[in-house]
Amino acid sequence: MKVRPPAAYLLWPEHLSYVPEVTNEATRQQSSPAPFYINSPISIPTTTRPYNTLDSCNKVRFSEAHPIELAMTTKSRASQRKRCVRSSQAKRRTRRTHSTPAIMFNDLAAAVPPALRPRRYSVPVRRQAVTRHTLERYGILRDVLNGVEEYAEAQPAGTGTRDFDIDIQALRDDVLVPVLVDDYDAETQVRGLMRTMRDTDAFSDAFEQLPCPILRHQLTVFMNGATAEEVVAKQGFEPHSETALVDIPTQFHQFQAPLFFRRMAWVLDFPNVLTCCSRVVVSSFSAGGKFKKVIRRLGIGYRPSNLPELYEDEEGTKGIEVYERAGFENWGRTVMCTPRYTFVPKTVLGIQNIVQFAIQKNLRVRCGGFRHSWSDISAEENQILISFVDVHISTDIQGVQPFDTVLGEHGPDPYSVGANVPELKTINILTEELSNDDAGQGKALCRIGAAVTAEEFRRWANKHDKWTLPAETILVEVSYGGTNGSICHGGGRAHKTMNDMVRRIEYVDCHGEKQIVDDPRLIKAAAGSFGLLGVVTHLTFLLDPMSYAVMKPRKTDICLAIPPMNPSIIPPALSHDADWMYQRNAPDIFRVALEDFSRRATDDYYCQWLWFPYQKRCQVNTFNVLSRDQLPKDETTGSGSGSVIDYPSAEITFLQWSAAWIGGVMTASPFFRRLPAYWQAQLLATAGMATSAPVNGEDNTPEWICKLPDALHYRRGATNMRLRDLEIEIPLMPSKEDPNVPDWTTAQRAWWDAINLVYEFSENEKKPSCPLRLGLEMRITGGSDIIMAPQYANSLGFVSVEVLTIIDTCEETEWKRFCQAAIDQWSKYDTGHIKPHWGKEWEGLKFSGLKAKDYFKNVAYKDQIALWREMTTEIGDLQGWNLKDLKKRFSNATWDSIMFPDD
Repeated sequence: MKVRPPAAYLLWPEHLSYVPEVTNEATRQQSSPAPFYINSPISIPTTTRPYNTLDSCNKVRFSEAHPIELAMTTKSRASQRKRCVRSSQAKRRTRRTHSTPAIMFNDLAAAVPPALRPRRYSVPVRRQAVTRHTLERYGILRDVLNGVEEYAEAQPAGTGTRDFDIDIQALRDDVLVPVLVDDYDAETQVRGLMRTMRDTDAFSDAFEQLPCPILRHQLTVFMNGATAEEVVAKQGFEPHSETALVDIPTQFHQFQAPLFFRRMAWVLDFPNVLTCCSRVVVSSFSAGGKFKKVIRRLGIGYRPSNLPELYEDEEGTKGIEVYERAGFENWGRTVMCTPRYTFVPKTVLGIQNIVQFAIQKNLRVRCGGFRHSWSDISAEENQILISFVDVHISTDIQGVQPFDTVLGEHGPDPYSVGANVPELKTINILTEELSNDDAGQGKALCRIGAAVTAEEFRRWANKHDKWTLPAETILVEVSYGGTNGSICHGGGRAHKTMNDMVRRIEYVDCHGEKQIVDDPRLIKAAAGSFGLLGVVTHLTFLLDPMSYAVMKPRKTDICLAIPPMNPSIIPPALSHDADWMYQRNAPDIFRVALEDFSRRATDDYYCQWLWFPYQKRCQVNTFNVLSRDQLPKDETTGSGSGSVIDYPSAEITFLQWSAAWIGGVMTASPFFRRLPAYWQAQLLATAGMATSAPVNGEDNTPEWICKLPDALHYRRGATNMRLRDLEIEIPLMPSKEDPNVPDWTTAQRAWWDAINLVYEFSENEKKPSCPLRLGLEMRITGGSDIIMAPQYANSLGFVSVEVLTIIDTCEETEWKRFCQAAIDQWSKYDTGHIKPHWGKEWEGLKFSGLKAKDYFKNVAYKDQIALWREMTTEIGDLQGWNLKDLKKRFSNATWDSIMFPDD
């Protein structure tokens, strides 16, 4: 039998020769068309021993009759018998695993597609040699299947009694085997991972910290076998809404406070006195005797005398929530400091009073929201931090997010400033201020408070079904003040950054005065100023009419999703057994895939590609939109609204949220941390691929229409698992054929250089490494007019390439080495200066041999910084301040060195 050579030897089209496979009669009847490949003497050694032979190490035996059959050695069986006499806890674990000494899957043979049926040879699965040929989904999972039990048994000294209490049988039956036979779905994977971890301390701790019993009950019912549809049928799934607080008495609003708080917080508002215990913060009190009586009754002592008493209102009756020495930790845990005071204001006057207080105490003021920034651009040691998000939410990944811009049955219409809507949470349409040009395009101006979250605006836009932002971040757990402060973007070459949609900035300046910038030229500096201009209170965005996304997500062969410039660079593990490569029309398939990628990247409204490590498929999520008039009309009613669905649905939201939550549980588990790095990546990838659309099969080709805000925020629950994130913006260059069209080879190179880098780090046989354990993402974005945007001044657009890993298991040095190697590779392109996303990781890395800050100041942003300073000075001349005032009041050490080195 002739063996197919690795795809690294494939070349198209002129170097190909046709070599028919030599097979026996039985094989010839099942064989696919002979492959195209170079007539090379290189071949893969094979073994033709029958499937039921045994030797000294565990093997996966393959034959035509039994494609997947795992035979366990006598040593493994003896090890299982010994476990039966161990401690009672070990016995409980063993009873789940020892009843099947040999795991046989003969009855599942028919379920394996012909393309995945291996050839007649033996592959070691227990700690097999890590090579480019074996690092793919099926090879890794077979390795996990036959070796994970050894890790569960080898509990190191010093770990908790239940840290390694893994349900091996659930892992095998619900997670590994279904993937190996390609018969799995999102529910199977997520439920299997929960059952695998449910006896561990990591699971118990995370489960107890969930904010409400409804959520805990839903997860329990799901683990016990209920479908996601059944779980959400009665109460829906609202992990971010007020329904998550139903177990809390109406007179209280309890929440878990971070344990690192050194002092309690107090707010001067008597009607909402809250209980206080070791993990619940007292958030309000009244002045005078009533306060002292309540405090004495609760037995919690008096208010610390050194906390500042600042007020939200002119009457001085409502105090600002304040914390002293509350530790600041960003979501990615890359930045930690201890601000002197942390304020949580609700009004513009409150912010003015905070700035006036900072002037009196000679303190700096920085702002934060959900703290989804990996670089040190937010808080500063021993200064003031203004938090636009409740502290318990911004410091707890499962924190409840109550909606203050409440909609419909929950409260006043956010089109107007209701009495119950905080001033920093308002959403108002300003139709009368629209310019004639924008009005002619059907657009609208919308004034949005800096504390409004993306989830709140999504619900607002969907409820009214009239206006929408054309591009947004994927996360809903972000505030608009935060996304503006770090210059965030969406996807699609037609769209600029979110900051480019801003038409007016309202802020409190360094003198504590309210200011506005709406000049079309100066707004290019003010709308992207990183909080250096002052404390932004409201942003006025230019909205588009509501449109409707026609979503067609696909899980495409990785070699065809973003085809490489040369197929020879594809890692063999990813091209191995790719049927299309061995068809007579392989060059045509490749050419069509390249044209499809170029079309999507050039013309689609939104475009994103996502690859999980070692997977042979990539999620392709690109779509276009329809106007209301273009929606398919119902034959009976004549309306097009009936064709629009809510996406993600409640059950898909539940699965996405649960997958991220159990992913966070796994990464926090000592057992998971001891697994080989590429095992960790694959186990996370199985859940990621299963819950990525389409969720009901990788070969499925669904299509649906949903409102644009839902399509932009298509993934939920991502914040349940902390991660590390490097994102680089690479300029697109003009093509040789047409200078108005980008040359997409830059995107192809950036994508495949990152994939090959993953395999280079994984090839170390002594200590195989997988720094990238979550995913590789690529989006195409438009250029920007915002002066300090990484996408500034390139009309052809940018390739936004992003690499992500988990924070609990990947070592700092390992991750930094990978990030540096990726930057070094992307810096080699002749495309101009690459730039990182301001809010992602870049500190501690080098660009073109220079430290990041030096690279920004002297190379990449040299002209942009000079222009920003010039235009900001012009704003200051009009409003009565200068750059030194900004540095003194609103900067920190990071911005001192980049924006104000000589001030």
